[in-house]
Formats: sequence, structure tokens, C-alpha cells
Amino acid sequence: MQSVSTRATSPSSIIEKTAGLLVFTRTPVSGSVKTRLSSDIGADHAAAVYAELLRRTLETARYSSVRDIELWCTPTTQHPVLSGLGKNFSLTLQTQAGADLGERMCFAMEQAMQIYRHVVLIGSDCIDLSAADIDLAVDKLAQGYDVVLGPALDGGYYLVGLSSLYRQLFDGIEWGTGEVLQETRERIAQAELKLYELPARRDLDRLEDLQYIYGTSD
Repeated sequence: MQSVSTRATSPSSIIEKTAGLLVFTRTPVSGSVKTRLSSDIGADHAAAVYAELLRRTLETARYSSVRDIELWCTPTTQHPVLSGLGKNFSLTLQTQAGADLGERMCFAMEQAMQIYRHVVLIGSDCIDLSAADIDLAVDKLAQGYDVVLGPALDGGYYLVGLSSLYRQLFDGIEWGTGEVLQETRERIAQAELKLYELPARRDLDRLEDLQYIYGTSD
């Protein structure tokens, strides 16, 4: 895997040398992304919103202190939006591999851990994500926490950070439900891992989330 430099300088030499950031996204094809939102605003509009969220996420990521950022896509990297973002942000596009989200995250983190001491993985639709969230996640991993989670208000999580791969955090989870976060917490507790949680943030999944960020559904 190829790492990319997205900033000329970094305020933390530890983060710069030891951390990788993985951004997970779906190919922004009309009808295949933000299906709950599509029922309110239409599939084409929902896909456009999703593409804009991805752009905003990458913009946020480039202003974190993590210099190595990878864009992981499913089911394919072959899309003009992804190609354009890859060029604009100087990113290498990677294809996710696995039967479900857990397998795909586990695979990507395993690959990244061959290069980086600390790996942070984020989604592409967290409205409130900040560069400070990413930096704090890496700092906490460097301090010795086993797992960092960014809880989402819908019961999932928008960020997971690890320094070692714990496969039980990804196996057999009912992804896409409101129980993901709690089930993950329980598995962390059962494994006696040290957990740090970031502030809860909002994902954009429904019309009210769109209104929250833009102030309108139009």
C-alpha cells in the first residue's frame, strides 16, 4: 500500500511517522448509497450529498496531523467522483475486500498495520467530524489505549482506532443496526481491552440529518 503526503508539515512528529488514516466509502452511485435518504430527496440527490460528504471528510482529514491517508472504496474505485477526489487530494484508491463491513474493515486495518504502528479508520458521512478528533484518536493510541471509538448518535461508530488487530471486534456484528456500538463495547470489555471514547457525533442518514447540516432539504 502506498502512503501519501497531504500536508507539508505536522505538529506532531510521533503522529506523522507512526499513524495511518483509512477513509472508508462506497462508490457514490445513484440508488446504492444513502437509501434511507433517497426516499425523501431522490436517489440522484442522495448520491450527490454522499459525494459532498466524502469531499468534506477528506478535507477534514488533510488538516489533521496524520500525513498518510488512504481512500478505501466499495464495490469499485472506478467512478469519476472517486477519480477526481483521488487526484485533488493526491490519494491512492484502494478496493475494500470482504463479505461484510466487518470483514472489509478488518482486512484494511490488517494491511495498514504492516506499515503503521497506529491505524485510525473513519467513515465518510460523519457531519461533525473534526481534525482534532483524528489527532486525539492517534494520541490516545500512542498513550497505550487498545481501542479508540468515536460513537455515532445512531448507535454505530464513526471512527475506530487500533494499534493491534482484534478480530473479535469485527466478526459477527449486525452492521447497520443501532446495536453496533453497544455490541462492540461489550466485546472490548470481554477482552479486557483499554477503551477511549471520543465525543459522540452525528452521521448523515436521514432527512433530519440533512436539515441539521444544511438547514434545508432542498
